[in-house]
Amino acid sequence: MRGHNEDFKGDPKPATEPVKNNGFNPCWNKTFTFKIKVPDVALLELKVKDHSKTGKDEHLGSFAARVNDMQEGYRRVFLCDYKGKELRPASLFLKVSKKWDAQ
Repeated sequence: MRGHNEDFKGDPKPATEPVKNNGFNPCWNKTFTFKIKVPDVALLELKVKDHSKTGKDEHLGSFAARVNDMQEGYRRVFLCDYKGKELRPASLFLKVSKKWDAQ
């Protein structure tokens, strides 16, 4: 999650565990919850890396979108390289849920 400093009071970079020997169809089954106080500037950024035992995990692709622009439900997001080139058919399948606290 990227955005306003108020949105990073917890772990600013939660991550999944590496998936071994399944580079074509990895499945993480992981849920992340973010308490966003300034949604107008909040971005969801996802990065996919090739895990290396040397510690230099190679960037494979990424996705970023404004949280306000993301629709709820199941979504397929396509990965891009750092130059912005789409890496089709490389994609991630997500379930997006948004909940607002009454204030």
